[in-house]
Amino acid sequence: SQTHITEELGDKGPLQSPFFRALERADGALLMIDVNSKVTTRMWCGFENVVIARQGKSLALATAAGGKGHVLTTQPAPVDHDEKKKDHRGNVVPPQDVQKKRQSSFPAERLDLVAQTDLAKAEASNPEDRTMIEAAVNENFGGFEKANCKLRVLGSTASFALGIVNPTTVKALSEAQEPYELTGAGSTLGDGVRQGLLLSQCSGLKLGCEKLG
Repeated sequence: SQTHITEELGDKGPLQSPFFRALERADGALLMIDVNSKVTTRMWCGFENVVIARQGKSLALATAAGGKGHVLTTQPAPVDHDEKKKDHRGNVVPPQDVQKKRQSSFPAERLDLVAQTDLAKAEASNPEDRTMIEAAVNENFGGFEKANCKLRVLGSTASFALGIVNPTTVKALSEAQEPYELTGAGSTLGDGVRQGLLLSQCSGLKLGCEKLG
């Protein structure tokens, strides 16, 4: 059980848990984001995020709002590869554009919470479990920062596409540890640059005249 690591594993630690072995075999993870982004404030979820980030696996965010489900992915999902979706000229819309349009309905306030992720501050029901997971992450994965950056950039690039740029997104994108792409309005980029946005890890820009919301 995630909440009783110490009792079940003794001093073996979470790297010996069935959950860790399952993560090693997984292609990626889907994080369910509620109104308080609880998944980014729980230590066991933080451990999962660290493993996924360190192993370079795919990560997706999902939430529910307004009676509908919303999913955020790092790459175009299978549903985005739809030859039936065409622009006004009759050309098939590129999967990346379908993806951006699909993700434009993701609640902006939850993206902002994801962009503020700090897994080192996560809590656990059992204090001993928290201590054990924290030690395992620091000793075996070099800490939480790589996972923090992955989540922060995922939330920030999606916010950028919605025309949202603020100190939180500027900090996350400027401190990114891996390449990312930005899609959105040219005015949004201008706002970001005026706020000090650094694009050292930006591998591509796709700018339009209007935001995607």
